Amino acid sequence: MKNIIKKLLLKLNISITKVVSKSDLDFFFKSIKPITTNKKLIRIGGEFDAGYLIPDDLIGIQNCFSPGVSIEAYFENELAEKYSIKSYMADYSVDDSPIKNKMLSFKKAFIGFENRENYISLENWITESSLDHDTDMILQMDIEGGEYNVIIETDNEIFEKFRIIIIEFHMFDQVFNKSGHQLIASCFYKLLKSFEIVHIHPNNCSDTVVYDTYEVPPVIEFTFLRKDRIEKKDFTNEFPNKLDKDNQPNKKSIILPSCFFEN
Repeated sequence: MKNIIKKLLLKLNISITKVVSKSDLDFFFKSIKPITTNKKLIRIGGEFDAGYLIPDDLIGIQNCFSPGVSIEAYFENELAEKYSIKSYMADYSVDDSPIKNKMLSFKKAFIGFENRENYISLENWITESSLDHDTDMILQMDIEGGEYNVIIETDNEIFEKFRIIIIEFHMFDQVFNKSGHQLIASCFYKLLKSFEIVHIHPNNCSDTVVYDTYEVPPVIEFTFLRKDRIEKKDFTNEFPNKLDKDNQPNKKSIILPSCFFEN
């Protein structure tokens, strides 16, 4: 058994001395169980990589902040066309919004944990947009691993301006490594003070990683709903949701591993 574990650890590029304890993993996965609420889930955006499941709780929301644009803006465009929600998009790797719509605003900058060359913090980005701060917003963040520093360095009161948060977490398999676990767990525990997880979707861009009784996709999408919007809740075991679609239609499907939702 020890030899099998050693081979697995080498495959994961995790040294034996740096593997997180089973008790810490148990606590973490117990903490991130998704729930069903009084708000049903709807799909917004593209058929594949640009679509997300979010709570049907959009009335009163006027603005969406969407760091990480690349070549698609189906999510933001549908918010504009169907719900009259304006999206503020930011990405330094592209020059403009891939879709032209007066409800889509673009800033050529990366969103980071501080203001520096080519970067702006989430807080400063919101502030400079001169919005009505009495209305709730949506955050949809896909910034290729930069999400962890943004979450750690952004005050909770900034996150609480958002009613719904969708984040694609990258390098999630580093949850098995002590330093990676500390960072990933800290981000989730911070968000879970004010939010509940209402959906999880594995991105099938790469194979899952297995350690002990746990299996995780390296890239995985989480949808959060602020706690004050929830009137009733229960744990859910219904995965995949009938609205879920593979991010990569030409790759093998990944079903969300049961360690994320079985109680």
